[in-house]
Amino acid sequence: MKTKNISEGFIRPITGLERIAVWKHLKGMTEDDIVLRFGISTRPETMKSYVQKINLNRDLALGIFVNNQLMGFAHGATYDDGGWQVTEVGLSVDTCLQGQGWGTKLLDAAIDLARKNGSIKLIVNTLTRIQAIRRILKKRGGQEKIDGQ
Repeated sequence: MKTKNISEGFIRPITGLERIAVWKHLKGMTEDDIVLRFGISTRPETMKSYVQKINLNRDLALGIFVNNQLMGFAHGATYDDGGWQVTEVGLSVDTCLQGQGWGTKLLDAAIDLARKNGSIKLIVNTLTRIQAIRRILKKRGGQEKIDGQ
C-alpha cells in the first residue's frame, strides 16, 4: 500500500456538496477502521444514513484532502446540554495516511473549530485499545472516562 506524504494535503471544512465524498471515504474503510470509528461493526446503509443526517449548519465537519480526494473525516455533533454547548467528535483517517500525524492535525482542527463555535466541552468516544487517540487527548489536557467506571 502506498503511503502519502503529510505535506501533500490540507484540512478544511466539508461542504454539503461533499456528502458523497464522505460516504465514499467511510465506505472504503477497512472493517477494523469502521469498528475504530463507530465503536461497532457498521453496515454500509447505516453509514450512508449517518452521512445524510449530518447537519452542516450546526455540526462540525472537517476533511483531510490529498490531491482533492477526501482521505480523512471528522464529524462533531453539536448539542445543548443544560445550557452548555457540547460537541461530540468522531474521526477517521485512511489507512495509507495513518501514523503520519494526520489524526492529530484533524483532532486539533476539530478542537479549535468547536471552541471557536462556542462549545465548552468536547467529547471523543474511542475504544480503550486506541492508544494513539488517547495519548493525543491526554496531551491536550483531556480527561479520560471509561464506561463502567
